[in-house]
Amino acid sequence: MTLSIGKNPAREGVKLEDEEYVKVGTEVGFDAKKIVKMWNAVARLALHARLPKDKDDHIPDYGDKDEIRVKVLEVVAELERLAKGTMTFSGIGMEVSFDCSCGTTNKRREKLLREKQHIHCINPDCKNTWMVTRDGDEFAFESVTANIDCDNCGATNLIPWRFFWEMKYDQHGTFSCHTCRHKNVVAWRLALARKNPPMDGESEN
Repeated sequence: MTLSIGKNPAREGVKLEDEEYVKVGTEVGFDAKKIVKMWNAVARLALHARLPKDKDDHIPDYGDKDEIRVKVLEVVAELERLAKGTMTFSGIGMEVSFDCSCGTTNKRREKLLREKQHIHCINPDCKNTWMVTRDGDEFAFESVTANIDCDNCGATNLIPWRFFWEMKYDQHGTFSCHTCRHKNVVAWRLALARKNPPMDGESEN
């Protein structure tokens, strides 16, 4: 796709096709998933050594040259195609913007937003996640948080869920209470969910 802009503002009585335009750039289409698949394929063939299946399984010093060549040529062809474009964007249309609590302004294409969709703040240092809600043509964004009570003063802290999603099992994380500034420690732990034993005379169901 080629994007052009008119040299002059729209004028009454002048057809758009008769205006003089200046080329802004071209967009050839970028599929991030395809690039990831190519990288994984090249890494598997040429960068990573596999483990032997048994003691008689010979691991060559280098991968199969023909297979590597085919995959590398495929990558080169895709990169050359992408090099023909001068811009990348998600499309043309109305945008919706909102300010994250970190102060960063986030913008999203209106047509790409769905009800209850979760989107992350574009600030790489921010952990906030927002849920999309829609009422007619109006959009709103609700912060996705977990309610965690401070171990010191008992005040409820709204902690971004993304903070926990990115933690690994048994990894410890900390946050300071919004009220007393006490340093709280949290961790993911595996727990067994068990129903309370039935009282006398009650059925287990």
